[in-house]
Amino acid sequence: MTCSLPSWVCGISLGLLFGLSGCWNSTPPRVVPERPDSSAAATAMKMYDTSGDGFLDADELAKAPGLKSALERIDTTRRGKISQDEIAARIKLWADSQIGRAPALCHVTHNGKPLKQAKVVFVPEKFLGGNLPTGSGTTADSGGASISAPYPGDPGVRGLPPGFYRVEITKDGENIPAKYNTETTLGAEVYGGGDMKNSLDFDLRY
Repeated sequence: MTCSLPSWVCGISLGLLFGLSGCWNSTPPRVVPERPDSSAAATAMKMYDTSGDGFLDADELAKAPGLKSALERIDTTRRGKISQDEIAARIKLWADSQIGRAPALCHVTHNGKPLKQAKVVFVPEKFLGGNLPTGSGTTADSGGASISAPYPGDPGVRGLPPGFYRVEITKDGENIPAKYNTETTLGAEVYGGGDMKNSLDFDLRY
């Protein structure tokens, strides 16, 4: 098997591939999909639609950076805002895919240079409910990290369930601003389907 991606992605991607290979090929499935609450889309509207117009625009989505990160993919009508039905359709796409755990790769830089030994945590957005686990990983010298959450009964399973996640980045001895952790503006959609990137890039500017 060859890899044409950047070297930091290749090393992480191939390890994840072998860890996740049973998710689609085992019988019965190796990973039982963990899904958001059925009311997640409606809950998102209740939490963030401050204007009451039935849509979430970029300003309203600032409080849900995981959802905001997927705005262009969810906004099928290209209005610059999303509806409850569009959020629900995206969540249904995850369910229809039957993906249990998807690769969650990221590359963290500080002013353009790799930030090594940083802790990266993916926290499910609250409106999704309590079914999705929090994942974490530590950046290598390249700045690359693989994000995973423990899977009960099988420590070999890697990755995260499809979902919208808040991204929090910290490092011991480094004063990383709150906008990258406790008051994060960083977000990510984890899915693993055909319209997703192989990795996420976070360049911290401070």
